[in-house]
Amino acid sequence: MRDTSYGEKKEKLNLTVTPTVKKWLKQQQKLLGATSLSDTLEKLSRLGQAG
Repeated sequence: MRDTSYGEKKEKLNLTVTPTVKKWLKQQQKLLGATSLSDTLEKLSRLGQAG
């Protein structure tokens, strides 16, 4: 695992989600072309900041 992403230091975080959330995140991952679920969250976060 790289120590940084998008120029920021990474932190480990464990989440507990429902199957509905996991399914939605997987869909978003495909739509965004993200490489992982954490990359998906990062991309969604950055989209939210842009708007």
